[in-house]
Amino acid sequence: MIEGSPYQKLIAEDGQPLSPAAAKEEEQKLQKEIYRRSKESPHERAQRMRKYTEERARDHNLLTAVSEAFDYTFADGSQSPSGGVWVLEGRTKPGYIPPNRDAKVLSNMNMKIWIDKASYQWIRLEAEVTQPVTLYGLAKVSPGTRFTLEQEPVSATVWLPKHFTMQVNATALGLIHEDFTEDELYSKYTAAAGSIASSNAGEVFREPATAR
Repeated sequence: MIEGSPYQKLIAEDGQPLSPAAAKEEEQKLQKEIYRRSKESPHERAQRMRKYTEERARDHNLLTAVSEAFDYTFADGSQSPSGGVWVLEGRTKPGYIPPNRDAKVLSNMNMKIWIDKASYQWIRLEAEVTQPVTLYGLAKVSPGTRFTLEQEPVSATVWLPKHFTMQVNATALGLIHEDFTEDELYSKYTAAAGSIASSNAGEVFREPATAR
């Protein structure tokens, strides 16, 4: 966290550490951002914090929609580091109406969730688009689009993301076909000194280093 909102520093790419020159450039970017935020006007800081708060709210609302959009059934279990998981498979509920534009993609999607039996935390989430979905009236997301998100404990009470992958098949404006893949690893979370933790979180952690 820098002045109240996250910053991610790239430390590796394609599974390899950055070259000394690239690592130096990323460190310079970090120091430049620290300086920039320290010099913000009250209005600029408020705008940045509002954007961060809105993004967190959108993420929370989408996760809430995931719990409400699907009918879940138990699948076969498997092992996790703490001794076992429940595996849930989700199918979109018949007649599901998305509460907002972000949740529209959930209307044609299959979901699979791994839940740690010891902690009751989800440790892995997989989703796959099963039918074309048009988002914002501009882009059509096609079947074969997949998302995977994993999280792990970083303390006795806090779980945070460790791996995110996204494979997207999409068409923009009905003309431009674009397929792309994103793969990110998150590591080296550290407790944020001097941060005020909420009563729900218990602890506050700095944004991790990111590898692509």
